Amino acid sequence: MSNTITGLSRRGFMKLAGASAAGAATGSLLGMPAIAQDGPIKFWDMPWGGTTYNNAMKGLVEGYSGSLGAEYQVIQWANFQQVFASALASNTGPAASTGGAFQAFQFAEQGQVLYADAIIEMLRESGKIDDFLPGTVEALTTPEGIVGIPWNLDVRPIWVRQSLLDQAGVAAPTTWAEWLEVGRALKEIDVYAFGTGAGPNNNFGYHSMMALMINNGGGLFNESAEPDALFERNVEAMEFVREMAVDGMIDPASISYSTDNLDQMWRTGKCALGYHTPGLDEVLGETDGDLQVMSPPAGPHGDYGSAYYVNNIMMYANNPSVEATEEFLFWYVNNLEHAWVEGNAPTLPALRSVAQTDVFQSRTQAVKVIEEWQPICKPMAARAQASFPALASIDAGQAVTRFTQTMLQGRTEARAALERLQADLEDLM
Repeated sequence: MSNTITGLSRRGFMKLAGASAAGAATGSLLGMPAIAQDGPIKFWDMPWGGTTYNNAMKGLVEGYSGSLGAEYQVIQWANFQQVFASALASNTGPAASTGGAFQAFQFAEQGQVLYADAIIEMLRESGKIDDFLPGTVEALTTPEGIVGIPWNLDVRPIWVRQSLLDQAGVAAPTTWAEWLEVGRALKEIDVYAFGTGAGPNNNFGYHSMMALMINNGGGLFNESAEPDALFERNVEAMEFVREMAVDGMIDPASISYSTDNLDQMWRTGKCALGYHTPGLDEVLGETDGDLQVMSPPAGPHGDYGSAYYVNNIMMYANNPSVEATEEFLFWYVNNLEHAWVEGNAPTLPALRSVAQTDVFQSRTQAVKVIEEWQPICKPMAARAQASFPALASIDAGQAVTRFTQTMLQGRTEARAALERLQADLEDLM
């Protein structure tokens, strides 16, 4: 594997970024000071898959032949935010890393993450920028700059268990109205039409609420990134959830279900529809075709959509050389196929070329998610034009969990629940 940057004028894109090539080695392209660390380039990665993934990426990174070389370290998800924050505060953190979807926004605001505009320009000059799936780079673009480079996607599609639909004598719904009809038919065979959970370490319930709002042309924030939970399309979407809860289409115990509990519902045939990861069939070890990703349904006004996270690679102020780190990341992005072909990454790629590999194409349901769901998805910031730092605390906070549990119980009108959520979001922001 070569780290050569073919046909690239680094000085040219540095001028576009408003900094000289010489100055890039000691400072951010947008004026934030870099803090020198000793080489080699330290790259921290998360356990995105099993040991096969991390071993493969360790081999890739430590085989990098750039001037400074690179070293690889795995950071566990448990308390990862505290691990990064502590390391960055003490200048012992990485030069670059993967991490949480909103991590780059949060640390960029603190001056710890350097914007990736120059790397994106390198990718644009080389033609690689056209390899990114639609909306992924835009999801990481802020007024101050591009906080990271998209590399994998966490989409929320709707799954169905075909055998249960057949047993109930119904087809996968294409509209919300049909979803209610399917739910009534499934209820006759004692099966739920909205499998979800909002218990410990289970955010599928919250993600489902956001997905439905987006499916109806809504979202928790307005175009100026201000809390707008009471947007009428949100109210309408949550009344749809409430109707399912009241009619017994949602398991009342789901408010306390962990992800294991939710997966068990799917295993035992207690639910036939619901939002989940793009790899539910692989999580459950069922790839015989009974578990299928259904096509996106139309909302009551004809809207299509769902929620997703654009996981990204970010660069930090504390690194041995901004220029060397940028060139390492350019090389890394151009070798990301390795994560799926050799590392068996279970996630979805942000690059078309990776999605077109034989290895990924063999995952029939994941391919359907890329083809039918990703193009209509929006980040959790919808309807805002860009994500923002506060999403990190909102996404990990109790306000959205409490709201989700309220909706799944079906005892509170949507507008009242959203009023409480609006107040919580205003406090958090």
